[in-house]
Amino acid sequence: MRLIAESMKMEIPVTSERAGTVVELRVGEGEAVEDGQVVAIVET
Repeated sequence: MRLIAESMKMEIPVTSERAGTVVELRVGEGEAVEDGQVVAIVET
């Protein structure tokens, strides 16, 4: 899975360790996140 986070007009790719299906998003669009924070749950 690949997710794109945007910070100060820069796009930051975020990848998961395995392929799968997103079953839960833990943040909403425009919401601030911290380094290391879980943003999605992926079911393999």
